[in-house]
Amino acid sequence: MIYKFYLELKNNYAPANQYAVPAMEIRSASLHSACQEAEKRIGAKLTHYEPLEEGNRYRVYFTRKKLFKKTDELVYYVECE
Repeated sequence: MIYKFYLELKNNYAPANQYAVPAMEIRSASLHSACQEAEKRIGAKLTHYEPLEEGNRYRVYFTRKKLFKKTDELVYYVECE
């Protein structure tokens, strides 16, 4: 299966054209292993993920530590094909 990750929110700000092109595409057997691969690519830690009502679509939450004990909160919309 191919999981397409679209950046939905970064620190409560939505990027322009967020659903135009996926931020990354990961080929994996399960959502959990795809999220682990995404952790490595973006350098963030998986907080949790939740299924959406539309079937093979998920919302995935990551946090990334920054300097001076600040964190980035990243929310990705994930489609499974």
